[in-house]
Amino acid sequence: TTAVLLATFLSVTLVRFDPQRLASGVFRTGRATTPGQLLFYRDGKTASVSVQQIDTQRAIATNGKTDAGITMQGAPGTDEGTMLLLGALPLAMHDKPEEIGVIGFGSGMTTHTLLGDARVKRVDTIEIEPVMVEAAKLFGKFVARAYDDPRSHIIIDDAKSYFSGRQAKYDIIVSEPSNPWISGIGALFAHEFYDFVPRHLKPDGLFVQWVQLYEINDKLVASIMNALTPAFSDYRAYTSNETDLIIIATPQGKLPELKAEQV
Repeated sequence: TTAVLLATFLSVTLVRFDPQRLASGVFRTGRATTPGQLLFYRDGKTASVSVQQIDTQRAIATNGKTDAGITMQGAPGTDEGTMLLLGALPLAMHDKPEEIGVIGFGSGMTTHTLLGDARVKRVDTIEIEPVMVEAAKLFGKFVARAYDDPRSHIIIDDAKSYFSGRQAKYDIIVSEPSNPWISGIGALFAHEFYDFVPRHLKPDGLFVQWVQLYEINDKLVASIMNALTPAFSDYRAYTSNETDLIIIATPQGKLPELKAEQV
């Protein structure tokens, strides 16, 4: 027992835990340190969150896995197009998008985009890791409405627990989790989740799902579609770039057409 206590004491007091290494995501990249400037690193309740910058690109990562990137100066990057369309596409379909739920904060850009529509009265963004919300502040003006707009409500909770407890029904629900293969994320792509979502949509409600197509195989993508299809009466899939898919579905009737003038 004494030896164990001594070893623990020495490891805590003498071993230097380098944030550059902890945020490196070596399991994916093979690099033992981050290639850019580390702007933020903190261990949260459920994950370690970091923000790093390479040139003008700033990215937020969970346990070393990048979840979203924004170009702070210059032409937008691929993630920005996807995060913007996650908000813009359902807004261009729904005639009265007043109450919206967003599952997963990420960079905050999707919530920011949704709040750009004057018809929206409330956006609930449910994020299980509070440090993620703190770190995303480093994206500044690109996500400002998520923090500053009085219609924005950031809730630290599990999405299913929150929806069930509040018994809310939304005009739009956007789900933007990390990649399906990340530990704990698969539940947000499962039959049980897709059966759960329609209970919290209004009759003309829309569900929006981000599916990352990189580091995944056709069989896994097919399993996601097989899980989603029985719970919804109609859906469409849009590719926002070569590696990201956006699915929009409705539990009743046919999906409305896009009306660009509404956005």
